[in-house]
Amino acid sequence: MQCEHTEKITLHLFLGMPLTAEWRMHLNLSPAWKQIQIAPNKESELRVVVENGKEYLACSLHSKPHPISDLQKQEELFRKKLNLICPKQDTSKIPLLFFVQLFIA
Repeated sequence: MQCEHTEKITLHLFLGMPLTAEWRMHLNLSPAWKQIQIAPNKESELRVVVENGKEYLACSLHSKPHPISDLQKQEELFRKKLNLICPKQDTSKIPLLFFVQLFIA
């Protein structure tokens, strides 16, 4: 008897923020957020991601290595996307974090 394992391992790098009750309320009131939930259009769109039992509003970054300057640009882009969804909210002080999820198929 021969066993064959063909597992595909994928790493996903995310940039995000903790999804608090306050931010969930702002998102639920946003027509732009509702549209994203109905018809997500890109891999890089903001979405809810669960990591270690906590929810984050995050976007997926490509798994290739990123120089520090690129990560800083990604932070700016994240804040701009969030401003488009919740334009009345101040996003400049939100603590952003990077995290990795491992997927085995």
